[in-house]
Amino acid sequence: MSKSQKILTGTLWGLMVVALLTFIASWTSLRMEETSVAHANPAQVKELPVLFQSPDFSLVNQENKPIKLDNFKGKVWIADFIFTRCGGPCPMMTSHMAGLQKTLNGLPIRFVSFSVDPTNDMPEVLKQYAAKHGADESNWDFLTGPENRSTLAVAAGMKIAAMPAQGESPIIHSVKFVLVDGAGQIRGYYEGTKPDELKKLAEDAATLATEDARP
Repeated sequence: MSKSQKILTGTLWGLMVVALLTFIASWTSLRMEETSVAHANPAQVKELPVLFQSPDFSLVNQENKPIKLDNFKGKVWIADFIFTRCGGPCPMMTSHMAGLQKTLNGLPIRFVSFSVDPTNDMPEVLKQYAAKHGADESNWDFLTGPENRSTLAVAAGMKIAAMPAQGESPIIHSVKFVLVDGAGQIRGYYEGTKPDELKKLAEDAATLATEDARP
């Protein structure tokens, strides 16, 4: 065998050894990852924190039926704060809530939209708004109150920014969605206009609903 042939043969063997070692390392790493996932302790999975308790309320929905916090006991629910005359983000928020309702269809999850303009948003007005935006009213309540500041008090209790119109200043409100568990505990806030936040909200709501359904 010539010197050049020996060099070529040695090079090929070297490449084969490197390839074999690379394969073994990759296979070992993959097996370690699989084992780690297979033996993961569910208790170590980070849970959604309990932030604080939702305030109690006594309101009426679009059917003029009394609705209290107790009506949602044992059910995960998602809330937002909107008003029907809103020319800003409210239509988008309501559209996104309708999307969540479809995505989470079949799970024991309810949806709640509090009006921050209760003086104008009477039950019949909310009923029309719900129909306009294609809301499935079987598990989606649009809430208003008998007094001017009732729903605004709920917003304050949920740590949601909301202010009534004052003079020439319009109604101001947050675009956040609120995730509440079956015990009335607030578990998270999500930007109601951002797709990635809404996706995370859907995942978290489904997780909570599954946990709450366990015996």
